[in-house]
Amino acid sequence: MKQKKEHHGMALITILLMMVILVMLTVSLITVNSNNLLYTLNYNSRVSALMAAESGVAYAIYELQGNSDWDNGMQSFTKYTDTGKFTIKFENKSTLPENRTSVYYSINNLNDDGNAVGYRGTEIYPHTADLIVTGQTGSTVRRIRVVLGRDNISEGGRCSGTAKVEAAKFIIQRATTAKDQHQGGSFHSNYRKPGDPNDPSIKSTISTDVQAFGGVISGCGGLNIPVYDANSGTQLRPNVEPKPIPDIDIQALVSSKSGVNPAPGGTYRLTQTTAGGNFELLDAGGNPWNEL
Repeated sequence: MKQKKEHHGMALITILLMMVILVMLTVSLITVNSNNLLYTLNYNSRVSALMAAESGVAYAIYELQGNSDWDNGMQSFTKYTDTGKFTIKFENKSTLPENRTSVYYSINNLNDDGNAVGYRGTEIYPHTADLIVTGQTGSTVRRIRVVLGRDNISEGGRCSGTAKVEAAKFIIQRATTAKDQHQGGSFHSNYRKPGDPNDPSIKSTISTDVQAFGGVISGCGGLNIPVYDANSGTQLRPNVEPKPIPDIDIQALVSSKSGVNPAPGGTYRLTQTTAGGNFELLDAGGNPWNEL
């Protein structure tokens, strides 16, 4: 009888040990699954918040394309998306950074020729906007900071009517700088025929070789450009939104630059060295003759 009781005792200990092991395995599995679920939820929240912030960037680009002065009246605003919400707050660029009220703020410097001071003392260059968008999903927050630049229209052109090109070559090329060697030029027409959005805003003949060196040729209507340098990356963009055309006082510009040119006879090239800067007259060797 004593031996049987000892066997019963060993069996009980074995069962208890197995139960402890099973309980530990169960707790471990529950902990691992809970951590995985929490990680997945956090990851999804971060992605959703980032998507909300990207929606804010797209929204700001759309508004600035329609109105380059857009800043929502310096008022912070929030809009909801399918994945959460985004918030944008502009500050006045003339206000000193230490006096600005928002922790994360944007600066619109698109219409100014001078530099401005942005978030954390960053230098905001002329004709750019420093944009900070806060995306939020639940308690998860992600922020995107981008710099938006105005299209460089001094190297190409914009027109409000149709553009008809009937020449052997039509070259659209921008001047390069030490920091930017890209030669791609831009040419745009705001013309759109009422009732026929595919009527060409810009058209050229089959014998015209259009070259934009990897730039963009766009129009609010259609585009009829049979030959262009697509192999250089040049893009044709029909049916785009209208682009602002700045008012230029041609008479004042001509009057301020008029005068007698003392340069002797020869071959010269008129070059604008920087966007929006002065023009220089260069000889055949590329040496400046005088500043106009």
